[in-house]
Amino acid sequence: MELISKVLTEHHQVIRDLFKDVLDSPEQFDKLNNHLTIHHKNEEKFLYDLLEQEDKTRHDALEAVEEHHVIEMLLQELNHFPKDHERWKIKLEVLQEYTLHHLDEEEDDVFPQIDSVLDEEKRAELGRKFNELKDKQLSIL
Repeated sequence: MELISKVLTEHHQVIRDLFKDVLDSPEQFDKLNNHLTIHHKNEEKFLYDLLEQEDKTRHDALEAVEEHHVIEMLLQELNHFPKDHERWKIKLEVLQEYTLHHLDEEEDDVFPQIDSVLDEEKRAELGRKFNELKDKQLSIL
């Protein structure tokens, strides 16, 4: 039984590793893009929609969703920018800095709050659903 915070933290590590890969091999950007996009959409669906309903976690949930939006805008810009241009890697580094800060903030500030608003059974159900959908979505790419 993997709780949602553990499942998300494990996927955060995959994303951190993908950034390193893409910095070395820009042709792997699509893989990073797919993981980030799937991660944010599913995180919002399975976690942030619930946390927005709780007074205690509403502000942090709304902030995280806005940060997802910024990350998605940066991803779109990178998607439409020539990978061989010198600024592409700089843009990627900015995305990495912003995203890593976001992931750290979730792990340090948001995830510890989950225990106080969702019971263990719900956290386990959300972890299972997140992983199932993520794996299914990644398998069809």
